[in-house]
Amino acid sequence: MYKLLLVVRPESEDEAMFSSIFTREADFSPVLFTADADEAARLIQAESFDAVGVYPGTEAEARLYSLLTDMGSAVPLFTLDMDQGGSLRDLKHLLNRLHADYADEPVSQRDMVGIVTTELVHNLLNGSLKDPQIVPRWFRMLRTDGCLSHPCRLWDLSIPQGEGYLFGRWHYGTDRLESALCRNFFDRADPDADYYMTFINSRSARLLAIPRQEEADFAGMDRSVRRTIEDIKDYLDLDIMVDGARTVACLTDAALT
Repeated sequence: MYKLLLVVRPESEDEAMFSSIFTREADFSPVLFTADADEAARLIQAESFDAVGVYPGTEAEARLYSLLTDMGSAVPLFTLDMDQGGSLRDLKHLLNRLHADYADEPVSQRDMVGIVTTELVHNLLNGSLKDPQIVPRWFRMLRTDGCLSHPCRLWDLSIPQGEGYLFGRWHYGTDRLESALCRNFFDRADPDADYYMTFINSRSARLLAIPRQEEADFAGMDRSVRRTIEDIKDYLDLDIMVDGARTVACLTDAALT
């Protein structure tokens, strides 16, 4: 059961409507209501919620977004509308991913947000995510959407020894190798961007950099990536070559066609 908090005036017609919508869904119970963003933030500090809902484009949405960020809360924020069908599907899918078992020990909500964000970008890059518009919807709910409109840098990589490396020297799977290369090498070399990598097959991969600021030095990123590839060769004895690089207008434009 997922516990929701909705910023909807208590004892109003809208409360009755949303109470009916969410309580007839087996995955959502209980549903609590509060009248304003500040009270919602206080409740989130006092007890645990799986997600908080608010009307889109309102002052309350902007206020709550800001308060949750200042609090360092990782609780997802979703929007309420009169046709909740698509929103409910997205919300349930997202919460199911956030509560999936990724390790033997509990993983914090903030770490799970990072895991699901990486998974989302990975699926976008390898073409398994068929609807790129899921990305802005999910990023908004995860409150990681500040960079969605930023131009990104995308590199096509070839790994000549990839098959032998993945199935010989490396025994942890492609996901672990992607994570290790990004966290331990590309992210560390360039703190001004978040790097995501996905193997298309054992011999080719794509690397994406999402700048944290709208204005980015893409020429500097190219130099950093090439230096980092040299470091990877030195530390892991893994050969990576850059086949091409291009700038895309935004994250969703990086999807394979």
